[in-house]
Amino acid sequence: MTEALLDHGADVNAVCSSGTALRLAVGSGFSEVARLLLERGADAEIEQPDASVLQTPLLTALAYQELSSARVLLEAGADVNHGVRDNSPLRLAAYYLEDEEAVRLLLEFSPGPDVNIQDTVGDTVLNDASGDGHLPIVKRLVNYGADVELANATGITPLYRAINNRQIEVVEYLLSRKANVNIVLRQSGTALHLACRRADLEIVKLVAARRGIDVNRGCDEMAGTPLMSALWGIASP
Repeated sequence: MTEALLDHGADVNAVCSSGTALRLAVGSGFSEVARLLLERGADAEIEQPDASVLQTPLLTALAYQELSSARVLLEAGADVNHGVRDNSPLRLAAYYLEDEEAVRLLLEFSPGPDVNIQDTVGDTVLNDASGDGHLPIVKRLVNYGADVELANATGITPLYRAINNRQIEVVEYLLSRKANVNIVLRQSGTALHLACRRADLEIVKLVAARRGIDVNRGCDEMAGTPLMSALWGIASP
């Protein structure tokens, strides 16, 4: 039916309140229909004319976890970095959906996504994934080239985000990738200060064991020394 309508002049890029025919096809899992539409000139980058964060066909396919449709779009040249209001395809897959297979799919296409792109507050996808403890996704991102030292606008790195959220497996992995433990944040101090403040003994042990760490380092503001931070953490867990 789709092919017959196209043969009789149907506008493949017509837009209505539900988006384009391509967006409807990929969101419904009709990957072969999507392929046909693309072959007939469907635009994979048309955005939905509303406030939806799922405005592009690729974002829609990922959100509905229709990876066959997502692959068809990528094979046709869909922009793997085309996001809407900080919601890039990679951020959607890695952070909001926690979908490792979708992340793998996005990373396998060349040119692949920009894994170090930052949102309006400076967070990278690695920063977000580290804070939520998605270790397999964190590993994929780092192996692809994500910068373990890239901080957001307030200076928070993936390691600090993981420590703050008590994600011990991610902390251990980032430390194994030589993440810097001596970056000083104004309010929370070094990584050791933060670990002590969060009152997580296992993370404190991991960070304190790093070569070059100064367990007596004092910091301005409320951090004091790591020992003082630990007492703050015990008093107000």
